[in-house]
Amino acid sequence: MKSYIKALVFGFFLLLPAASGAVVVIDPGHGGYDSGLVHITSTGKEIKEKDVALQISLDLLTDLRARGGHGRLTREVDRNMSISERIAAAGSKPVTAFLSLHLSGNGSFNIYIWNKPAQSGDLKSMYLLSNIQALHVDGSAVLAQAVQQALKGAFPDRQVAIYQMDLPVLGGIDGPAAMVESPSAADINYEDPANAARIAGALATAVMAATVSPSAPNPSVPAPGPSGPVKNSPAPPAGRIVPNVPETH
Repeated sequence: MKSYIKALVFGFFLLLPAASGAVVVIDPGHGGYDSGLVHITSTGKEIKEKDVALQISLDLLTDLRARGGHGRLTREVDRNMSISERIAAAGSKPVTAFLSLHLSGNGSFNIYIWNKPAQSGDLKSMYLLSNIQALHVDGSAVLAQAVQQALKGAFPDRQVAIYQMDLPVLGGIDGPAAMVESPSAADINYEDPANAARIAGALATAVMAATVSPSAPNPSVPAPGPSGPVKNSPAPPAGRIVPNVPETH
């Protein structure tokens, strides 16, 4: 009961207007009954994606604040959230950056950005909740490239790729947004807290670089591919986001 009340109180504060200044919204993937990927260690311990995503998110929030940034989480506890709830938690005002954190099914870092640019004159399409990200495709590309560069610097032995996919959790965000999948628990030992902190540090570096001195997408960086690798859950359907959409990334 105490955890439930804490979640309700936290959700209430997420809906309040954001404090002045740049605000980064961090979205720990999965939660509650949705564990995401589960890895069983050699000792029989379960490492759940929802827990790793939350730990990286908490570390990222701490790192951002230590650098003078402003951030908040869509969830601070282990609870389930629908996609529409995550978008609502981002707030009604434009955000400086939005990162949804997950794990991949392999040893690579995968970065996803929205792939439906706004069509000139198509006002209805541009301002649908599910397509508001179309107004921020350039900013999202800058954010994704900053994340890619920072992760490559911190993990030079890992593949870090950018993909385009119309993920609903990104489509409804009013501001630069990306989903970041870190290597699976089978490829990185997340029982060692230093590994989550290392990822968080790289993400904090990327966010600060992209939001403090944003620039146009770098043409020397390969363009994102039209689609991504096989994900750890089915690709979500396109279209308008409605309440109670099941969590599918």
